[in-house]
Amino acid sequence: MIATKYRLRRQLGYEYPDLVPYIQHLSTFAKTAYLADGPLEEKQWSRTRRVAVDLGIPGARQDPHICDHRGPKYHGNLPLEILTYLSAYVDIQVAQGALSSPAYQITLMNALAAWLDCLTGMERVLATPLPLAYRIAISQITWIYVLTLPFQLVTYLGWVTIPATLGTNPFDMRLM
Repeated sequence: MIATKYRLRRQLGYEYPDLVPYIQHLSTFAKTAYLADGPLEEKQWSRTRRVAVDLGIPGARQDPHICDHRGPKYHGNLPLEILTYLSAYVDIQVAQGALSSPAYQITLMNALAAWLDCLTGMERVLATPLPLAYRIAISQITWIYVLTLPFQLVTYLGWVTIPATLGTNPFDMRLM
Protein backbone atom coordinates (compact mmCIF):
# COMPACT_ATOMS: atom_id res chain seq x y z
CA MET A 1 0.00 0.00 0.00
CA ILE A 2 2.83 2.37 0.78
CA ALA A 3 4.48 1.69 -2.58
CA THR A 4 1.13 2.26 -4.28
CA LYS A 5 0.76 5.59 -2.50
CA TYR A 6 4.09 6.81 -3.87
CA ARG A 7 3.34 5.40 -7.31
CA LEU A 8 0.05 7.29 -7.51
CA ARG A 9 1.76 10.49 -6.38
CA ARG A 10 4.36 9.92 -9.12
CA GLN A 11 7.12 10.06 -6.53
CA LEU A 12 9.72 7.75 -7.94
CA GLY A 13 12.56 6.52 -5.86
CA TYR A 14 13.48 4.17 -3.09
CA GLU A 15 14.57 6.31 -0.15
CA TYR A 16 11.21 6.96 1.56
CA PRO A 17 11.53 6.19 5.29
CA ASP A 18 8.14 4.49 5.58
CA LEU A 19 8.82 2.29 2.52
CA VAL A 20 12.44 1.16 2.83
CA PRO A 21 11.97 -1.19 5.83
CA TYR A 22 9.45 -3.25 3.87
CA ILE A 23 11.32 -3.53 0.57
CA GLN A 24 15.01 -3.33 1.48
CA HIS A 25 15.44 -7.10 1.06
CA LEU A 26 13.89 -7.12 -2.43
CA SER A 27 15.87 -6.62 -5.62
CA THR A 28 13.77 -4.05 -7.47
CA PHE A 29 14.37 -1.65 -10.34
CA ALA A 30 13.95 1.28 -7.93
CA LYS A 31 16.63 -0.07 -5.59
CA THR A 32 19.00 -0.76 -8.50
CA ALA A 33 18.53 2.75 -9.88
CA TYR A 34 18.90 4.27 -6.39
CA LEU A 35 22.15 2.41 -5.72
CA ALA A 36 23.52 3.30 -9.17
CA ASP A 37 22.44 6.95 -9.42
CA GLY A 38 21.71 8.04 -5.86
CA PRO A 39 18.54 9.79 -4.77
CA LEU A 40 16.47 11.68 -7.32
CA GLU A 41 16.49 15.44 -7.18
CA GLU A 42 13.22 17.24 -7.67
CA LYS A 43 13.26 19.48 -10.72
CA GLN A 44 12.95 23.12 -9.74
CA TRP A 45 10.28 25.08 -11.56
CA SER A 46 10.83 28.58 -12.85
CA ARG A 47 9.11 31.40 -11.01
CA THR A 48 6.74 32.00 -13.92
CA ARG A 49 5.68 28.35 -14.04
CA ARG A 50 5.21 28.23 -10.24
CA VAL A 51 2.95 31.31 -10.36
CA ALA A 52 0.99 29.88 -13.30
CA VAL A 53 0.49 26.55 -11.48
CA ASP A 54 -0.54 28.35 -8.28
CA LEU A 55 -3.09 30.38 -10.24
CA GLY A 56 -4.47 27.19 -11.77
CA ILE A 57 -3.79 28.13 -15.37
CA PRO A 58 -4.48 25.07 -17.53
CA GLY A 59 -1.41 23.68 -19.26
CA ALA A 60 1.06 25.27 -16.82
CA ARG A 61 1.78 22.01 -15.03
CA GLN A 62 4.28 19.82 -16.80
CA ASP A 63 3.22 16.47 -18.23
CA PRO A 64 3.29 14.03 -15.30
CA HIS A 65 4.61 11.22 -17.50
CA ILE A 66 7.87 13.08 -18.06
CA CYS A 67 9.05 12.31 -14.53
CA ASP A 68 8.69 8.53 -15.07
CA HIS A 69 12.09 8.21 -16.69
CA ARG A 70 14.25 10.74 -14.90
CA GLY A 71 17.86 9.72 -14.69
CA PRO A 72 19.70 7.11 -16.71
CA LYS A 73 18.03 4.14 -14.96
CA TYR A 74 14.45 2.87 -15.08
CA HIS A 75 12.78 3.01 -11.66
CA GLY A 76 10.12 0.44 -12.46
CA ASN A 77 6.64 -0.06 -11.10
CA LEU A 78 7.29 -0.90 -7.46
CA PRO A 79 3.78 -2.10 -6.51
CA LEU A 80 3.78 -4.47 -9.49
CA GLU A 81 7.22 -5.77 -8.54
CA ILE A 82 6.06 -6.41 -4.97
CA LEU A 83 3.02 -8.24 -6.34
CA THR A 84 5.31 -10.37 -8.51
CA TYR A 85 7.43 -11.29 -5.48
CA LEU A 86 4.31 -12.20 -3.48
CA SER A 87 3.00 -14.31 -6.35
CA ALA A 88 6.32 -16.15 -6.63
CA TYR A 89 6.34 -16.72 -2.86
CA VAL A 90 2.84 -18.22 -2.98
CA ASP A 91 3.89 -20.46 -5.88
CA ILE A 92 6.90 -21.70 -3.89
CA GLN A 93 4.74 -22.40 -0.85
CA VAL A 94 2.25 -24.35 -2.97
CA ALA A 95 5.07 -26.34 -4.62
CA GLN A 96 6.58 -27.21 -1.23
CA GLY A 97 3.23 -28.37 0.08
CA ALA A 98 2.90 -25.69 2.77
CA LEU A 99 -0.55 -24.86 1.44
CA SER A 100 -2.00 -28.30 0.98
CA SER A 101 -5.63 -27.23 0.99
CA PRO A 102 -6.91 -26.00 -2.39
CA ALA A 103 -9.21 -23.58 -0.56
CA TYR A 104 -6.20 -21.70 0.83
CA GLN A 105 -4.50 -21.69 -2.55
CA ILE A 106 -7.59 -20.33 -4.29
CA THR A 107 -8.08 -17.67 -1.62
CA LEU A 108 -4.50 -16.46 -1.95
CA MET A 109 -4.61 -16.46 -5.75
CA ASN A 110 -7.92 -14.55 -5.71
CA ALA A 111 -6.44 -11.97 -3.35
CA LEU A 112 -3.42 -11.49 -5.62
CA ALA A 113 -5.71 -11.21 -8.67
CA ALA A 114 -7.87 -8.62 -6.89
CA TRP A 115 -4.75 -6.60 -6.01
CA LEU A 116 -3.62 -6.76 -9.64
CA ASP A 117 -7.06 -5.54 -10.75
CA CYS A 118 -6.80 -2.62 -8.32
CA LEU A 119 -3.31 -1.72 -9.56
CA THR A 120 -4.33 -1.77 -13.21
CA GLY A 121 -7.42 0.33 -12.45
CA MET A 122 -5.33 2.90 -10.58
CA GLU A 123 -2.79 3.04 -13.40
CA ARG A 124 -5.59 3.57 -15.91
CA VAL A 125 -7.01 6.46 -13.91
CA LEU A 126 -3.53 7.90 -13.38
CA ALA A 127 -2.69 7.79 -17.08
CA THR A 128 -5.98 9.24 -18.32
CA PRO A 129 -5.68 13.02 -18.72
CA LEU A 130 -8.57 15.32 -17.93
CA PRO A 131 -9.94 17.19 -20.93
CA LEU A 132 -9.05 20.88 -21.07
CA ALA A 133 -12.69 21.97 -20.61
CA TYR A 134 -12.93 20.00 -17.36
CA ARG A 135 -9.68 21.46 -16.06
CA ILE A 136 -10.87 24.99 -16.82
CA ALA A 137 -14.24 24.35 -15.16
CA ILE A 138 -12.61 22.85 -12.06
CA SER A 139 -10.22 25.82 -11.88
CA GLN A 140 -13.07 28.33 -12.13
CA ILE A 141 -15.19 26.52 -9.53
CA THR A 142 -12.22 26.40 -7.18
CA TRP A 143 -11.61 30.14 -7.61
CA ILE A 144 -15.27 30.92 -6.89
CA TYR A 145 -15.13 28.77 -3.77
CA VAL A 146 -11.91 30.37 -2.54
CA LEU A 147 -13.26 33.89 -3.11
CA THR A 148 -16.58 33.22 -1.34
CA LEU A 149 -15.11 31.23 1.56
CA PRO A 150 -14.23 34.26 3.74
CA PHE A 151 -17.80 35.55 3.52
CA GLN A 152 -19.09 32.20 4.70
CA LEU A 153 -16.64 32.01 7.60
CA VAL A 154 -16.98 35.57 8.89
CA THR A 155 -20.10 34.77 10.96
CA TYR A 156 -18.28 31.93 12.74
CA LEU A 157 -14.74 33.30 13.04
CA GLY A 158 -15.19 37.07 13.11
CA TRP A 159 -11.97 38.99 12.61
CA VAL A 160 -9.92 35.75 12.63
CA THR A 161 -11.32 35.07 9.15
CA ILE A 162 -8.72 37.34 7.53
CA PRO A 163 -5.57 35.56 8.77
CA ALA A 164 -7.26 32.16 8.53
CA THR A 165 -7.98 32.55 4.81
CA LEU A 166 -4.78 34.35 3.88
CA GLY A 167 -2.51 31.62 5.22
CA THR A 168 -3.77 28.83 2.96
CA ASN A 169 -3.00 28.06 -0.65
CA PRO A 170 -5.65 25.73 -2.11
CA PHE A 171 -3.66 25.30 -5.32
CA ASP A 172 -0.55 23.85 -3.69
CA MET A 173 -0.55 20.38 -5.22
CA ARG A 174 2.44 19.23 -3.16
CA LEU A 175 0.07 18.60 -0.26
CA MET A 176 -1.92 16.06 -2.27
